[in-house]
Amino acid sequence: MSASGSGLSFVSEDELEAKRKKRQEEWEKVRTEEQPLEVAEEIVDNRSLYDRLQQEKQKKQDEFDEAHKFKNMIKSLDDGDVEFLDFVSDRRAELDKEREQEDSRMLREYQDAVANFAAKESHSEVMSQQKMSKPAAKSVQQKKSQLVLLAGAVKRKSLI
Repeated sequence: MSASGSGLSFVSEDELEAKRKKRQEEWEKVRTEEQPLEVAEEIVDNRSLYDRLQQEKQKKQDEFDEAHKFKNMIKSLDDGDVEFLDFVSDRRAELDKEREQEDSRMLREYQDAVANFAAKESHSEVMSQQKMSKPAAKSVQQKKSQLVLLAGAVKRKSLI
């Protein structure tokens, strides 16, 4: 087989050495102190083009799968899950309704207690006002009756 007939070209060891020396000379020109003295060896991939393209294709597919793996993890709910979520929702609604009823009952009791206290307070004020006004009227009448009784009994000194 000839090199031109098969499409493959063979490189001799001398040609490889010449390329290495040329790369090393170019490396010496652009190298900084932190970089190594010798140029890194050129990686030679002897695989066929098909194998290299398959590897690239697989790498891209893996990246795509990684980016979309969470999207694929989402699953639909089955009947048991739906029933459970409905039960939880209904129970939460019942608890909220009971809490509202308890709050309104407590508020009503408080308002009734305040109203009863205010009624008792106003009733006691009315009673105390009545007690205060009645003794004053009785004391006026008692004073008058005492004055009348004593008026005849006590004789005043006359100035004459």
